Amino acid sequence: MEDYLGKVFKVERQLKELRSDRERVGGTLAPEEVLQRRREHSAPILTAFKKVARRSTAGHYAPERTGKALAYTIRQWPKLVLHLEHGEVPIHNNAVENEIRPFSQGRRVWLSRTTRSAHVRARICSPS
Repeated sequence: MEDYLGKVFKVERQLKELRSDRERVGGTLAPEEVLQRRREHSAPILTAFKKVARRSTAGHYAPERTGKALAYTIRQWPKLVLHLEHGEVPIHNNAVENEIRPFSQGRRVWLSRTTRSAHVRARICSPS
């Protein structure tokens, strides 16, 4: 299968470079320009990917696991292309994932089995 998502992420890398170039000279990259470039470059790639995914799942051409993954992708399509509707929305949620990782990884350790662990968790999770 062609690397559709790799091409879309290449567009995002180009946008990141353009944003950096603009910031170096004191400018900015407006969300409207990001949106226009995404629609021009990424939207056709994602449209082609969706056609391939639909064709593969409809005709059962894909192996079982791949078929399940493609069917899931089709069901989640509105979330996958949200960045094509809003220029300020990132293509991925890595920043959020990195922010919540300490809490999700520590959840098991911080389970309030004792009073002491409950106090520790409350201190870590409180904003002040």
